[in-house]
Amino acid sequence: MTRQTYDTEKQLVRCLGENRHIILYGAGMVGELVCRRLLANGLSGKITGFAVSKKVGVPWEDRGLCGFSIYEINELKAYKKAAVVLIATLPNLHKEIAEHLYGLGFEKVIFVTLHLYKELCKRYMSDFRRQNPIHFAENGKTRVLLIASDNNMFSGAFRCMAELCGQLQENGMATAVILPHYGTGTPLLEQKQIPYTYIPSQDWGYEVAKDRDLLTKIRFLAGMLKNYKARQELVVFMKENRIDLVHCNTTYTYIGALAAEKCGIPYVWHFRESMAFQGYRFFMPCYAWRLIRKAARIITVSEYIKSLIPLEERASAVVVYDSVEVLEQFCKRREILQKKRCT
Repeated sequence: MTRQTYDTEKQLVRCLGENRHIILYGAGMVGELVCRRLLANGLSGKITGFAVSKKVGVPWEDRGLCGFSIYEINELKAYKKAAVVLIATLPNLHKEIAEHLYGLGFEKVIFVTLHLYKELCKRYMSDFRRQNPIHFAENGKTRVLLIASDNNMFSGAFRCMAELCGQLQENGMATAVILPHYGTGTPLLEQKQIPYTYIPSQDWGYEVAKDRDLLTKIRFLAGMLKNYKARQELVVFMKENRIDLVHCNTTYTYIGALAAEKCGIPYVWHFRESMAFQGYRFFMPCYAWRLIRKAARIITVSEYIKSLIPLEERASAVVVYDSVEVLEQFCKRREILQKKRCT
């Protein structure tokens, strides 16, 4: 078996273009991203499909992914000499998958490294922004820009933000979402017809357990410095689109507040969690609270979260209880939960 890795999308595409058949091993977030980039580079005719170890529990198994079928890897053994298998999962699964492929006799395998994954994300977001400019509803009486701190359809904060967007639109406001990175949350926004785009940024939540790790601190600070570019891009976006109000969706995201302050636009801050209870803190606490203090309004999701913020900020905070439409959620019925008492 030949095992290869590539650092850039260009190198990967050049190599794959020399093969007749491409099998994408992994039908999750990484696999979908890799497939989209291969399609963008004109390799659709070479993709045989997605492969997984077992199809049971794969969310896309009935309808496929990106227009391609999903197979159990055993079903594709006929391609073991002719196809190159692109392992499109996070690195912690690579060794196990490679051993499985070796046992089945596949001869050519390429690993999607973390470095390559980040480049593919960067290129995807750049192309998306260029090809899909945001158009606010012209009849919206107020334009609200919501700044997400994640991009995860299973995140409560993200789902609540999508619900909030829908409610604002129903009340005659025009909304759009800024996403900080590639992720799984975009189908939820598309389902609700919420415009969105990407402006990559890093949040300011620093893991307390790494407080004495100097190298981690330096890397984190480097990421914070890169946020200067994100702030500039947001400033341009807000001015061009005549934004009236900016909404910071969680305690972690701050880049929208920075840009709004630069533009003289009011911003509100949604406190949905306690950083301390999640093992994090503001990277620069004094600076963070100065920025939060300038918010037009602080919104907390409960009286308890409100009680955790400093007294000075607590006075201007208002409690708005979160909600997510239960009918949209898939809840598997379990016999133990049908009983009056669980034993």
